[in-house]
Amino acid sequence: MVEQSLRKREVGGSSPSTGTTIQRKAAKSLHTERNRLVPTLVVYLAASFIHFAHNAEFLGNYPNLPSWITPSGIYLSWVGLAAIGVSGLILYLRNRHAVGLLLVGVYAAFGFDGLIHYSRASFAEHSVAINLTIWFEVLAAGALMVVVVTSAIRRCLAGQAI
Repeated sequence: MVEQSLRKREVGGSSPSTGTTIQRKAAKSLHTERNRLVPTLVVYLAASFIHFAHNAEFLGNYPNLPSWITPSGIYLSWVGLAAIGVSGLILYLRNRHAVGLLLVGVYAAFGFDGLIHYSRASFAEHSVAINLTIWFEVLAAGALMVVVVTSAIRRCLAGQAI
């Protein structure tokens, strides 16, 4: 009898305090986490591409940029940065959560680099389109960073491996 009770607990019996309930909650939490991470990353990828593409195509309209910056260099930079984010997502989806979240977080942090434009010229010196692409990227990066940080904190609080 005692042996059956212990076996039932090990396997995850039907009582609410067993491992099965905890596993279900953890699985639901991970599913919700993925449902936040993937679309937020996709939005940031799009926002980042829009800003970089606008920067490359209208390079002359961006005030006070160094002359060594070229459209092809801008596109190559975007590909390199996007590769960091996509690699992080792939690792995350393959249950390498710590490394995946770290890489996605690094990628999100790069989204704040668009604010460097304002160190070269004031907000007013940039066109409406330039300001919109900068702020769309920054806000999307901020949203992605919030998802990454909250995911890491939830995992730590739940005692799960990040």
